[in-house]
Amino acid sequence: MNTVEAAEVAGVASVAAGDTASSENEAFETVAESLQAYFSFFKTYVQRPAKSINNEASNFVNAVVSMVIFAFLAGVTTFTLMNALSYSGVSFFSVFGSAFIVALVMMVLVITVMFLINKIFGTDYSFKAILSIYGVHVTPVLILIFISYILALAKSYIYAPLLLTGSFSLIMGLIPCYLISSLLTRKSKHVDALYGFIIYVIAIFIVISIVFSIFVDSALGNVINQFVPFGGFGVW
Repeated sequence: MNTVEAAEVAGVASVAAGDTASSENEAFETVAESLQAYFSFFKTYVQRPAKSINNEASNFVNAVVSMVIFAFLAGVTTFTLMNALSYSGVSFFSVFGSAFIVALVMMVLVITVMFLINKIFGTDYSFKAILSIYGVHVTPVLILIFISYILALAKSYIYAPLLLTGSFSLIMGLIPCYLISSLLTRKSKHVDALYGFIIYVIAIFIVISIVFSIFVDSALGNVINQFVPFGGFGVW
């Protein structure tokens, strides 16, 4: 290889390295901007989550991020607690994966029921708008479930489960009830909003009971059996 060819090869390598570095810098800047945007969103809506009702679908991406973070924290907290309570340990992927998926499924079911009830009895908000409003209201609960995870790591096996249960109660019960009441009373259709609210409560109770029972039976059954003599036969 002569001097000219060597210079050309070196030039191509330099350009390629420059392109790679530029791509990495752009990716880093994109991630940094996304994190900054989410933290700004978090700060705003932790203080005033009700503002999301007026903004409707404008917070869709950050709302989804909050829901995913909640599901992740639910998964790691559940695994930490179950692993500590189990005599032989539990599978991380089994418990974490089940809790993560169930948390997401439950939230999607809550949003779906809210959307349908609101469509029939209240305003004509889109599914995306309902998801955004709900996801924003999940954001403050992240603080509570994060504390639950810290307590689980600190081996606080009384308060950690209480806060974890409280977190699920908020996102599956109190917050959806507050939101559906607020949405239905904004613009009721021919049927009174009270009946829409009652139907919502009954529907979501049935749906969550079914999903939760499936989760307990599939993911936590083996762990629970460790506390029952002879795999459950000893209790009879």
